[in-house]
Order: sequence, then C-alpha cells, then structure tokens
Amino acid sequence: MKEKHEAEILRMRQSGMSYGKISEMLDISINTVKSYCRRNNIKPLDKTIAMEDICLNCGKHIVQHKKVKKRKFCCLECKTAWWNSHPEAVNRKANYELRCNSCGRNFISYGNKNRKYCSHECYINARFKGIKCDG
Repeated sequence: MKEKHEAEILRMRQSGMSYGKISEMLDISINTVKSYCRRNNIKPLDKTIAMEDICLNCGKHIVQHKKVKKRKFCCLECKTAWWNSHPEAVNRKANYELRCNSCGRNFISYGNKNRKYCSHECYINARFKGIKCDG
C-alpha cells in the first residue's frame, strides 16, 4: 500500500468514515483498509463531538456535541451581552396592543393579553382612589 493511501485512510477514518466507504473512494480492498486500521490502531474519533463553532459574542471556540441543542455562545455572560446589544434580533411574537381602563391610553403589553392598565399608577388610581390619571 502506498504512503498517500495510508495518510488518506488515517484522515478519512478519523473523520468517521466507514471501512467500505474508504475502500470505495481509494479503490482498494476493504480488507486492506480494515487490517491497516487494526494494525495501526486507527479508530474513528469520539462520535459525541460533532464540530467546533465560534461564539457569536467573543469569538471563542465552542465544542458542539451531537444529540444536544447547538450552542451559539460560550457562556451565559456572552449570551446576555449579545442579546442586550442586538434587540432587533429578538423575535417578539406576543405583543398585544391594548387600551388602559383607567386613562384610556393605548399601550403595548408583551406576553399578557389580559392586562387592563398601562402602569401601576393607573391600577392604583382605578382600584383604590377611583380617579382617572393622566397616564
């Protein structure tokens, strides 16, 4: 077997390719590939590690694992910093435009379509004082 085949077998096997696929691509016998790998203790790398990605905030490498949700950030601090600096990326689907029962002003409520008052002040005025506020 040629040296270039040996280097290719090593690279392909460590990337997770099967013996059959390697033999097909290099056009050599599958038994040759198997025996070479066995003799030189060449095994596929740990299949739990898929690849490395880069943190969206700081640029550090993140090791991604299979069967786990893909991580975008290396740590909680980076995640918080990135989301605080990119508010336009937040997908806000639960915005409700409502009218305040106390002052009559329109306001936007995020996540709660049953809100009745635009502020705590309006709630206090309506609930305890029975007067209308300026908003």
